[in-house]
Amino acid sequence: MVKTILTAGMVIWTGVACGQPLTRGDVLDEGMRKYIEDGAGKRLFSDKAKKGKMVLLDFWGTGCVSCIKAFPHVDSVQREYGDSVQIVLVNKESGDSTRRFFNRMKRVQRPAVSMISGDSLLNGLFPHLFVPYYAWIDAGGRVVHFSGGAPKEIVTVLRQLAGGNTELRMQEGVKDFNQQVPLIAEGNGRWLGYVKYYSTITDCIPMVSVGNRITDSSISCNCRTINQLLSRAWGEGKPASFERPGYIRWGARDSVRGQFNYQVRTGQRERGLVYGYMQEDMQRYFGIEVRREYRRVTVYVLQSRRKRSMQETEDSSYTNFYNRGESEEIVFRNYPAKEFYDLFAVLYGSAADIAVVNGLKNGERITVSLNRESAENNDVAAMMEGLEKGGLRLARKKQRREVLVVSRE
Repeated sequence: MVKTILTAGMVIWTGVACGQPLTRGDVLDEGMRKYIEDGAGKRLFSDKAKKGKMVLLDFWGTGCVSCIKAFPHVDSVQREYGDSVQIVLVNKESGDSTRRFFNRMKRVQRPAVSMISGDSLLNGLFPHLFVPYYAWIDAGGRVVHFSGGAPKEIVTVLRQLAGGNTELRMQEGVKDFNQQVPLIAEGNGRWLGYVKYYSTITDCIPMVSVGNRITDSSISCNCRTINQLLSRAWGEGKPASFERPGYIRWGARDSVRGQFNYQVRTGQRERGLVYGYMQEDMQRYFGIEVRREYRRVTVYVLQSRRKRSMQETEDSSYTNFYNRGESEEIVFRNYPAKEFYDLFAVLYGSAADIAVVNGLKNGERITVSLNRESAENNDVAAMMEGLEKGGLRLARKKQRREVLVVSRE
């Protein structure tokens, strides 16, 4: 039995079983069509394919940042091309979990399209490893296309299909990728067409993750920007050494666009030299020169406003940021300063235009409360208010810091 829950602008389904995977050219049976139509709340399919709309199943997840950022674009496509396509969002999370997500993430724009949550049937019929993932079905219920990756390509695919082009190159997802072998050798060299440099450098490959791993003889980086690669190479194992804002300095119009996969592995006699090889690869392949310099950098220094630090005691506790409870506050009680800074830097860093550094004293204990919604939405101003109430502050200063200076050769 399938249960339907109606909410504002959203239809949520739960409790269905999986069927056999479908491929291009397969036609949905009557029960499958009804399942999708009931989820969309309207008639979508017709025995005559020329009547009705194209149906786009948009598979997403609450943990997929790309999917969430694409919601405004999904709304725009539905409004502009509503006569030609009906978008139906599909996710595996339960209806209650999906509702809580939208209630908690106030700044996330909930798309004004139909939504099927708690799904296993469609995910079984259209298996995939990564989201967003799109399954295109014509008005007659025939599967005509699969695509994935950039949501902005939806319009391009829609126009091609509307124009009668059903031979588009499909991205059905790679379900047998082996992360345990070098990218260049995986699948008997099937990624050779992507390789740009041998150690290995490739473009970011749609629907594939090569993993992010570091040992004393190998480095693997998945879909990283040039700045992230440079920080990894010259940071030499120190987390986020140069990833802070302003710590990598490019000359005018010198930066490199795009995202890349990178893997390097060394022999047993060269263990420990892996960062040196990566530095050579970055400079040689991208045609850049990188040097370390000390320069004055604008930073926020996390400081205590108290004249005396709180005395250290054995009792310390905090509400874990990743514990998705109902509490509106993330509370740190008598918390060690160093550990507090490490956690705060994670919350602050993804939205910051200026780097934050630790100015708290060793042995100092912190008691402060941060609004959970502000932290989850990276609201820096609101987090700074929470710090002020807890006797802390972010002092804007100029400090002499080691940076990377990058220029074209």
